[in-house]
Amino acid sequence: MGKPGLARPVRLLPAHLAVLACFAVLAVLPAGARAEPLPAPSWELNDLEGKPRALEDWRGRWVLLKLGTTVCPNCAQELQELAGIDDGLRELGVEVVAIYLGEDRRTVRRYWAKRKAPYRPAILYDPRGGLVRSYGVSVIPRLFLVDPEGRIVWDAGYTPGPELLGVVEGHLAGVPR
Repeated sequence: MGKPGLARPVRLLPAHLAVLACFAVLAVLPAGARAEPLPAPSWELNDLEGKPRALEDWRGRWVLLKLGTTVCPNCAQELQELAGIDDGLRELGVEVVAIYLGEDRRTVRRYWAKRKAPYRPAILYDPRGGLVRSYGVSVIPRLFLVDPEGRIVWDAGYTPGPELLGVVEGHLAGVPR
């Protein structure tokens, strides 16, 4: 027992911070192309089968990274938006990679088992929440468009499907929005 009148410190994990950010900010982050594309921080995470995957596995292709958690309602909504434009993204050759921050394999597997959704991007999990720091994530869901050279050319929070597809099409055509 601590000293009377003193609150015990609370230890927040990256997933807790991400959830707080999800509920604290209900507005869409300003989306936009970066004036100067930045190299995407490297990472190696496991997929739901336990296979290690790295950002470099997708080098040479356009990748849309979707960062979030299983308990964030806006993150679930973003998945629905992505499902709605999946055919368009596939036609453009864009790979979608969903990364769950601060959550373990078991939690993410249960989440996807409950969803029973036909839409299934590449699914990875980041149990230590390292991407929160390396990508500067303060609000979820967070989207990053990474070009074939491994540079972040666009990042934003929640983005409706048609708008998101338009942004991706613009970047692939060399006319960022």
